[in-house]
Amino acid sequence: MSTNNLTINLNNSYPLWYFINDILIIIINLIGIFTTIVFIYIIIRLEYPLYSISNLIACKTCLMMGLMSSAILFNNCYALASDFRGIGYIDSLCHIRGTIFSILFVIMYTSLCLKAFNRLRCIVYRIRSVSRSYKSLLVLILIQWLFVAILTLPIFLTDGVNYDWGSHLCLVTMEKPWQFIYLSKTSDLFIQLLVGQIDLIVLFVKKKGSGYCL
Repeated sequence: MSTNNLTINLNNSYPLWYFINDILIIIINLIGIFTTIVFIYIIIRLEYPLYSISNLIACKTCLMMGLMSSAILFNNCYALASDFRGIGYIDSLCHIRGTIFSILFVIMYTSLCLKAFNRLRCIVYRIRSVSRSYKSLLVLILIQWLFVAILTLPIFLTDGVNYDWGSHLCLVTMEKPWQFIYLSKTSDLFIQLLVGQIDLIVLFVKKKGSGYCL
């Protein structure tokens, strides 16, 4: 390392908790990825060669969470590298990482919505068989991807992904308030409220008797 670079690192060094925070996030997401692999492996081993709709949806949701953990892990590796450099920098993959991160963020929450809908189908509408086929699962996934496109396209068409100099992450930042509110507030609250309302209905109906889920 040259004398100039060493001087820059010493003058722009970050507090110790920056490093601890990034390392903890990396460790937690590694655990999340490992848990995802174990869960999917167990489902495949237990249900082979036939898989229920409910377990396929559970595996899909778990897979999306694992991919989201991978995106967070990848982003935080760059953030940790910036901590060691003592200065933030925008690399050539910044916007690609931010785009993938935003897409996986929406896919993860819409997957949770799909899982909540499946619980609603199993318990509230358990006597109906129209949504118990693989064809209906494919239709639901296509509808999910339609919502993903609706929620993410406005962000990318308006160049909403940016580099955050504070966290050293590439994402939708508060420097672009319209995109930030649209993604992290509007869509997030809508999806969380939807999942929450379905869970309340499921809990209310489940008190009267459990349903069988295929």
